[in-house]
Amino acid sequence: MGQPDETELYYPHEDRSLSQAALSALDETHETALRDADFTLYDHIDPDALDSLFQADADAPITVTFAVEEYDVTIWGDVGIHIHVQDDGEDAPGRDET
Repeated sequence: MGQPDETELYYPHEDRSLSQAALSALDETHETALRDADFTLYDHIDPDALDSLFQADADAPITVTFAVEEYDVTIWGDVGIHIHVQDDGEDAPGRDET
């Protein structure tokens, strides 16, 4: 696996989109560069829809979670937009153990 959990902050006024920030956080945890991976973000979530979230309010009470390959990506607002990437094999808080 790549690096352990990665959390990145994003603010709507940045020079990149939310989907680009999510890809950046994924890239930090992925073993190989995402440009060499056999997937596109659109295979897992609509980047345009993702980019439209939080545009006006980084404190919006929205949480979005989606899986990309072996990673779970969770995005939520709380004075900024948090992008958390975690290996889906790791126990997450509140995750049922089976």
